[in-house]
Amino acid sequence: MSLPLFELLEPSDTVSAPGELIWEGPHEKAAEAHQKRYEIPEGHVILTTWQGKLHEVIYQTPLEDETASAHRNASLFDHYGDGNTSMKSWTTVSAKHTDGRTCSGMLFGATPWTTPQ
Repeated sequence: MSLPLFELLEPSDTVSAPGELIWEGPHEKAAEAHQKRYEIPEGHVILTTWQGKLHEVIYQTPLEDETASAHRNASLFDHYGDGNTSMKSWTTVSAKHTDGRTCSGMLFGATPWTTPQ
């Protein structure tokens, strides 16, 4: 699995669409933030922009075996956290859908959400 990678805090007008846009709208908890959800071969990715910058990347992928998940996570931590798995700007979740599919998600974000200097 090769997930598209992004640069947090890059100008939102330079972020390339990683796949087919399937939804966009306001962030439900962050005022003035905007989200776009894309379908990618590995599942979905949600990009959140705020004040002209990319602030959050959420990966939603099918649940994998432990070896595949460890490899995927190591790759993401290398990119977003310089390999630091204790970074405070990420979280992971698993969910079972009503149709029986199980998915996992990882969120990487630029913190804090403050006005850029």
